[in-house]
Parts: sequence; C-alpha cells; structure tokens
Amino acid sequence: MKLAPIWRAWVALWDRREPPTALALIRIGVGLVLLVDLVNLGRLGLITPMFSAPPDGYAVAYDGWAPALLGTGPSAAFTLTLAAVISAVCIVLGLATRLACIGFVLVSAQLAHIAPDADRGVHTILRIVVVIL
Repeated sequence: MKLAPIWRAWVALWDRREPPTALALIRIGVGLVLLVDLVNLGRLGLITPMFSAPPDGYAVAYDGWAPALLGTGPSAAFTLTLAAVISAVCIVLGLATRLACIGFVLVSAQLAHIAPDADRGVHTILRIVVVIL
C-alpha cells in the first residue's frame, strides 16, 4: 500500500480557500457568546461584587493598568465591563474589528486579573480566539 496517493488526497481535502463567510460566522458567534456572558453578569448584578477591588487583607493582589486609570471602586468595575460589552458589540457587528478585538482582550485580561477565581478556561480560550480573529 502506497502512502503517496493517500497523502495527496489528504492534502487536496484541506488545501482549499475558505470562504470569508466562515470567518464572519465564527467572529459573530464568538462575539455573541462574549456579549451574552457579559450581559448576564450585569443582569445577575455580579459586576460590582466580582470586579471591584477586594478589601484590605484579601488574598488577591490588585495591580495592573486599570487601577492607575480608573481607580479600584465599583465605578471602575462598571467601566471595564462596559468597555468589554462595547468591544463585544463591535466584534459582532464587524465595526473596527481589529481594534475591538485588542480592546476586548486587554479589558478581559484585566478583569481576569482582578477576579482570578471568576476567570475560567473558556474565558482564556475565547481571549486566544479573539486575538486570532
């Protein structure tokens, strides 16, 4: 049994141009998942408890670029979450997609740094996918 014809068939199967609609559907789907997740946090009233700075003595160190710009209170948590929601909406609509993707990754990584127990593996994977998009 020769492997060359099998290998050529395998390469021919995967060696084709993807239509842009496939990438657009992935971008829209990922953006909708992120948007639903963030809106659900707001609906449940978890933005302030999850992403506000912990009280003194709490085990999580809170540093990064967000406290320098926004402070550490509930308004900072709301502002970061709002920035993530706006970025997700732009990703879904295809508005300034590159800028929206980078903005979402930066804000999402900062939110994960603020509340590491709330950041699950799916959030890390979605950040990676958004960078690729």
